[in-house]
Amino acid sequence: MINSISTVNHPSGNRARSSYAAIGAQSQEVTGQPGTSGAYTVNISEQAKLANKIDKDSLESYRLPNWMIDFVPKQSILNSAQAIQETRGHLAMLEKITADGEFSSADKRFMQDHLVHQSPVTRNMHADAEFRMKYKNELNEYAEILRHAYDNAKQANGIANRDDYINKVLNAPDDNLALRDSLLKKLLETPRALELMDMLGIDRPSG
Repeated sequence: MINSISTVNHPSGNRARSSYAAIGAQSQEVTGQPGTSGAYTVNISEQAKLANKIDKDSLESYRLPNWMIDFVPKQSILNSAQAIQETRGHLAMLEKITADGEFSSADKRFMQDHLVHQSPVTRNMHADAEFRMKYKNELNEYAEILRHAYDNAKQANGIANRDDYINKVLNAPDDNLALRDSLLKKLLETPRALELMDMLGIDRPSG
């Protein structure tokens, strides 16, 4: 099953790494005399110790193949890192302008102009949000078709569980292009998928 096909983070590299923090481990046991300045003894539970040994790359096993970006609308591709950078610059400028405690109409126009001309990623994200709202039903329908086709493609390529996914997709050259080709074939055989791809502006990936 795909974690999220309706929106896809813009890849920052072929192997974007994430660390995994275990949640739900037993609380640490703390002993000592309340109200005293004596040293406390902290006993970490065995479960917590085991949690510390969890593979730091475990979130990697849940990412989508990098080629999946070819199958989603460009309005669903998030470029959050650049948007955050633009927002920080925008806020820094706003802080500078309002340092004297005033914010005039001229200042407001200047900031609006800055947002339009100096923050293209943020501007595009607003436009993309409007697109996703307008085509909400179509996007949901396409996401379901894509998920179903992807699940079938994985099954056809002998990918039945998480270990298979890690070994045969994420650790494979180019994230297993045979799987990509199987997915493309299944979409091309689905008339409604093609209709939605045209409607949502998704270019037909080449084989």
